[in-house]
Amino acid sequence: MATLQKIRNRAGLLVGVVGVALLAFVVGDGLRNGATFWQQSKDKVLNVNGETVNTKEFSQQLGEVEAIYALQMNGANLTDEQQTQVRNEVFETLVRKLLMKQEGEKIGIDVTSDEVFDMVQGENISPMVQQMQMFHDANGQFDRSALLRFLQTIDQTNPNYNEQDLAQIEGARKYWFFMEKNLIQQKKEEKLGALFSKAIVVNSLDAKAEFENNQTNVDFDYVVQHYSALPDSLFTVTSSEIKNLYDKRKGLYKQEPSAELKYILVTVNPSEEDFAEVERAIEKLKPEYIASNDVHDIVNENSDTPFYDAYVSASFLSPEAEAFAQEAQVGEVKGPLLIGNTYHLYKYLGKTLAPDSIKVNELTLPRLDDDKLKTVSDSLINVLKNGQSFAELSGNLTQGQFNGEIGWLTDEMALRRVDDKYRDAIFNATVGNVFLLKTSRGTHLIQVSEKTNPVQKYKVADIIMDVEPSVATTTQAYTALGQYVLKNNTLETFESEAIAAGYLCQTNTIGQNDRTLMNIPSTRQVVRWAFEQKKGEMSQIYELEGDRYLVGIVQGVYTKGYRPVEAVAELLKRELINDKKAEKIIADLQTKNCSSLEQYGEAVASTVQSVKFVSFATSRIANIGMEPALNARAPYAEANAVSAPIKGKSGVYVFKVTEKHTNPATFNLEEQKRSLGINNNYRYMYQAVQTLRDKSTVEDFRIRFY
Repeated sequence: MATLQKIRNRAGLLVGVVGVALLAFVVGDGLRNGATFWQQSKDKVLNVNGETVNTKEFSQQLGEVEAIYALQMNGANLTDEQQTQVRNEVFETLVRKLLMKQEGEKIGIDVTSDEVFDMVQGENISPMVQQMQMFHDANGQFDRSALLRFLQTIDQTNPNYNEQDLAQIEGARKYWFFMEKNLIQQKKEEKLGALFSKAIVVNSLDAKAEFENNQTNVDFDYVVQHYSALPDSLFTVTSSEIKNLYDKRKGLYKQEPSAELKYILVTVNPSEEDFAEVERAIEKLKPEYIASNDVHDIVNENSDTPFYDAYVSASFLSPEAEAFAQEAQVGEVKGPLLIGNTYHLYKYLGKTLAPDSIKVNELTLPRLDDDKLKTVSDSLINVLKNGQSFAELSGNLTQGQFNGEIGWLTDEMALRRVDDKYRDAIFNATVGNVFLLKTSRGTHLIQVSEKTNPVQKYKVADIIMDVEPSVATTTQAYTALGQYVLKNNTLETFESEAIAAGYLCQTNTIGQNDRTLMNIPSTRQVVRWAFEQKKGEMSQIYELEGDRYLVGIVQGVYTKGYRPVEAVAELLKRELINDKKAEKIIADLQTKNCSSLEQYGEAVASTVQSVKFVSFATSRIANIGMEPALNARAPYAEANAVSAPIKGKSGVYVFKVTEKHTNPATFNLEEQKRSLGINNNYRYMYQAVQTLRDKSTVEDFRIRFY
């Protein structure tokens, strides 16, 4: 039963230990191909080199993985974001599984049952298994006997186990099945990567260059003439120049299917009439609010935020409520005050001097009769007195545990957590004392371990009424947008007339599996619509949550391959303009015959600036950013010599090295080759599968179904 107890205690670890890797390669063998060609063409989620996965197969794998996630989350439902993540990961799992299956059949990559045994309980147990805390001893070291006991437990059914035990074992068994699938697929990919790594050998020149690139870093001063200082209108770029640069850069514009959408997003704000209506409503409550001695009901019946009968420190009050509380008399009412889009009506109820917050340890005990409850609580109190912490005790209980160490609670947090009896008890408790408390939520074993120093605390009731757009206001906004798109239903006028009409037209490129347009909630429907359209098609007006409307027009829909030159023309034009600006800046500087950084600074109206510790391998230079031209030149430049003007990504630079720092380490060829080889091996293993994917035909049809 000790192993079973560990399964209970470590259930979360069992599921969570490999994180996203849990999803890897869960698909069983034998993807079937029994439907007709017509059915397959309509009912497929994925196609890899002619091998398809239909909706039924995809849904089955999705269901299995969601079940594992549910086990990890103690049965809680997945959020929309988590469901999207699972779908994406299952899709990628299927792609990699099929790619390795197809390639393995060609070159004989496979994993035998003996290799599987070796990875999970033989002489070469997988590091993934060894890292699982479930199989660690008291010193944190991997314990083979713990692993073997676990495997024995999940491989048999004990007639003495109850339903809870059996469910936990079944969950552990399912997880282990997924783990083994993951290990097998990982082993296949390692074998493919090994073929690459054995074929590519680190040579002496590579090792020497890698060593030297990290041996020297420099401090240097510089001046810069940014390209933004020159107006674009001075430079002309032709379409042929753009096309020539596109041909050189084309490899950078490889893409999955995408769509470019121009859209207008309208957020409907309350009108003046809406504000006036809410103000009248809250003013109507004021006489009753002033006269009432018990504000609880009137606040909770009318306020958008409930009232908690608690004292809070000034730091938890808004500036307006704090200023009121510090000057008001008990029973005084102030307001209504408009803060943002919300009306507030304050009533001051009193103040006290008390700790702002307390730190609480707690266990919620099982429901027992009084005699058994006393026996259990006395036993637990003795364990705590002997030095065991609440956290440790909570981890060892099999039922009823409630976090152990709760942490810091304010007056209001305690009230929200349980009830006023609980709040009063813990705030009046003696620090360090362990006591039993029965509340509406059960019976608690509690200890207050710390209290903050007493501070001034206030009790302020607040009727809060948010001002939201009325039906009339939202209807007016919808009608106005409808009239705009009716008049401006072409790509040209949809954008060009927007500002004059009070709208902002934005452009965004979206992928088939994007769940939202620019992180705007509930816009998956817009994404799916866009991929079914042609250039120039206008959408309906979509009503979104948060009183927002969205309408879009398709700028273009692009198939898998390369983005067309038109789609990247502005980006290429910017680069070409900057190149021409660089030529002009450098030519102008050369005519000035500057000999110092100060002279160059005067010539470009810039001050001399400094950076430190820049090497060839520095990814981003402080206050400069990514400038490979500086990384390539500065570490190897002569100290105290002013460089020639250099064309960078954002401007033209002139620099002077002020100090060089050299690592005194001695070059060891074999050690450097070994280190570089290890780093390369990891890269080859990833690139091997990625190369397979790049060279394969992978079709994604998820947009039809999700």
